Parts: sequence; structure tokens; C-alpha cells
Amino acid sequence: MDWKAEHPFSYEPSDTEIKPQFLMETINKFTKGESIVAVDVGQHQMWAAQYIEFDKPRLWESSSGLGTMGFGIPAGMGAKVACPDKLVFSICGDGGFMMSMPEIATIVGNNIPLKIIIMNNGWLGMVRQWQDLFFEKRYSSVAMQPGFPDIPMLAASFGIKGVTVRQPADLEAAIQEMIDEPGPFLLNVMVTREENVYPMVPAGGALDEMILDAGKPVATGD
Repeated sequence: MDWKAEHPFSYEPSDTEIKPQFLMETINKFTKGESIVAVDVGQHQMWAAQYIEFDKPRLWESSSGLGTMGFGIPAGMGAKVACPDKLVFSICGDGGFMMSMPEIATIVGNNIPLKIIIMNNGWLGMVRQWQDLFFEKRYSSVAMQPGFPDIPMLAASFGIKGVTVRQPADLEAAIQEMIDEPGPFLLNVMVTREENVYPMVPAGGALDEMILDAGKPVATGD
């Protein structure tokens, strides 16, 4: 608890772009500690764990250390079928979404009213973060085309609704629209491209070598 008080989660807010942390804080306003949240793998998984709160057990679905990209949407599908009266969100990155996109056909075919939120930063974000911090930004095989595919057009091709949101001021209304939609919904949220998630422990490092922000290790004392 002392460490949490000394080193709270923080980020630089913005009025012009959606910070990933702000996205998770906003989702938390709607989950109210009672919704089921299934996450995929990557930076969004870490931010969701930090900023989304739960008042009851068995509401958080994650592959955790298994690192299974493509987990979030089918996990959310199963949760919604098992708990039809619960509001269920599947949160994934744009990379993980592309690995599970065929599941949209299953969702539509079985009329599963799952709410899918894509945190879209145009990268395989966690891999990019490691290349940023430890390999001097020598990016390899991590860049994706921002805004591709066109999510609303993709959603329409399956016969469901999809919306892209780019401004912080529009985010709450977009999430509310998604919740109010009786069927499935794809919400594509364009977030700050090169935001890193902290804290993190470098490969082979000890907990007292934890990085709190841009290259600053945690001070653990004696």
C-alpha cells in the first residue's frame, strides 16, 4: 500500500487525443464494478487491469501470463452466453482484433449482444513498447495501418453497428450508444499512438528494477 501511495498510476491528460488510460477510466464509469470485462493481450490488457474496478469476483476474464492474442472476443462471447443478463465488454487491441475477426460472424450468426471495444493505436503495442525502451526504437514487424480496417464499414458488412471515435469529448456518448444498442456493437477507439504502459519489469530484471515511467526505475529503499 505504501508503494501504491508513493507511486500512483498517472498519465498526462489530453483534450485533443484519447489517452489509453482515459479510455479505461471512461469504461470504468459504465461498468460500475459489476460488468464482465474480457480482455485480449497487450498494452490494453495492462491498462484495463489498472483502471477498471470490480466489486465482485468472476467478472475479469484474461489469459494473464499465457499471452494468448485472440482470447478477448471469444472469451467475451462465452461470458455473454453464460450470463445473458450481464453487460459484457470485450476489450482488445487492433492487433488482437485482427486475429479474432472471424468470430464476428459467430457473434452475428448467434445474435450474441457482445460489446467490443477496440483500443486502436496502429501498433502491436506491447511489442512496440519493448522495442522502444530496450532496442532504441528499432521497430520491426509492429506497425499497423492506423484506422485500417474501416471498423464501421467492416461492422456494416456483418450487419451490425460500428463506430469510430477519435476525440475525448465524444467517448462517453459513443460508449453509451454501444450499451443502448440491443445487439452486438463494434466501437473503434483511436488512441494516442506511442503511449507506454507502466510499471513494467525488464526481461531478466528483479522487482526492484521496475520501470515506473520513461526509463525511471522504482526507488525501493533499503
